Amino acid sequence: MFEVPARRRSLFVALLLLPLSVAPLTALASYHSAVTADGTTLHYTREYTVKQLQLDASRHDDLRKFSERVAHDEATSPVLKKK
Repeated sequence: MFEVPARRRSLFVALLLLPLSVAPLTALASYHSAVTADGTTLHYTREYTVKQLQLDASRHDDLRKFSERVAHDEATSPVLKKK
């Protein structure tokens, strides 16, 4: 029970930490992702384009590095942090 009329208000401010855009590009494939905020909505877009269907054995490391960067990007998520 309150002894006098009262008003209570709380304000919470959150800082939205968005993952950085990623755009690895090779002769084999390209990948681009971006996260943007519009008011209370997050928009995540990505595009993966395969340019070559066959791969020389000498390019295996290039494909592995490309795939690792894509996998790392897709495992990244935005974080809300109290300001």
